[in-house]
Amino acid sequence: MKIEEENELTIKNLIDSIKAGASKISIKGLSGSSKAFVLILINHLLKKPLFLITPSNQSAEALYNDLIFFSKKLISSNSAGDITENIFYFPQWEVTPYESLSPFIEISSKRLLILDKLLNKEEAPIVLITPESLLQRFMDREFPRKIC
Repeated sequence: MKIEEENELTIKNLIDSIKAGASKISIKGLSGSSKAFVLILINHLLKKPLFLITPSNQSAEALYNDLIFFSKKLISSNSAGDITENIFYFPQWEVTPYESLSPFIEISSKRLLILDKLLNKEEAPIVLITPESLLQRFMDREFPRKIC
């Protein structure tokens, strides 16, 4: 019973710190799905974008699935439509810059779709990205407007 009270107090302190506008919050001891639980809670309370850099594609996909699960369980659909529409996994191209191959069309399409949604969304998104994907070049946001 004492452990549950300590956990409840810790979550309450986290929520109070977020609502008070703390500039730095330290959270320790999270593992597995508990990371997704806390991230959904933070995103819902702050209503600001979260960009999460994960070490690998596998960890990004696992966290993405956990975020979808908790967003459906914790956040009522009445609050801001379907919150799962605001959770994105931004994939890497799967080809190195000097290979004579083009990126897979499915991956390129998904990346463009996510960038478009990020530019046109009003709700606060959660974006999962790997270091490799983050280092790949992005097109200028004015480029699609210039060619149309």
